[in-house]
Amino acid sequence: MLEHLAPRLPQLTDEYLAGPLEPSFFALLKQGLRETILLRPNEVCLGFPCSALKNKGLQPILNGIIDYLPSPRENKDDQRHLVFVYRSLFDETHGKINVVRVFKGDLERSTSLFNARTGRAVPLSGLFRIHANEFVEIARAEEGDIVGIKTEEEVFSGDNLVSDLGRAASSFVSSYQISEPLYIASLEFDSREIFEKFSKVIGNYLVEDPSLRYEFDKPNDQHIVKGLGELHIEVLLSRLKSDHGISVGLKRANVALL
Repeated sequence: MLEHLAPRLPQLTDEYLAGPLEPSFFALLKQGLRETILLRPNEVCLGFPCSALKNKGLQPILNGIIDYLPSPRENKDDQRHLVFVYRSLFDETHGKINVVRVFKGDLERSTSLFNARTGRAVPLSGLFRIHANEFVEIARAEEGDIVGIKTEEEVFSGDNLVSDLGRAASSFVSSYQISEPLYIASLEFDSREIFEKFSKVIGNYLVEDPSLRYEFDKPNDQHIVKGLGELHIEVLLSRLKSDHGISVGLKRANVALL
């Protein structure tokens, strides 16, 4: 690592060879790593040993995000505003809320945005600070903030909301690919009433999580749900029960033979 950083920071090698290592050495090391990552982001990757068990090593990762990765204010493109839609949530009071990251420009309800995917204007009707299941309306969000927005125009996970559609698409945030389902099961409903309650809310969960799929298999008379694994589907059923009081059974899906 020092060999790669030395051409840019020769004093780093001098301090390393002089020893013992002083705090100034580690400050230079941090500076060199950050500058290298900013100049060659596709070539440099830092690794942090950690474990989710007992939160071992997680704080250095969070510190590393601040120490080594670029701030939104270091974004050099010409977009006045760049907002990336991560996901959607449904709240009983506010309806559909899109969770976004503000990559460029401060965001207000009066901010004029366009969907880079559709080219349509996206007027904002609400701006929220989200904490757990609480949505607090705010007047302004700054660069780097993760907030909730309510829009009058439909947007989806992976959309870029920008101020100028004419700017190069290279400034946009890359959308993520939705994984294909790996697990399939059949849903069972104890009554028509439960199915009707399920039908009213399942669409919200499909918008929140695009990797979930639901369809009715008419030849086999089955309500099919697909996901990334059995646990994925169990989480859906748990949320249906806790959020809406809907108890749904799960069984193996029948597969038609050709």
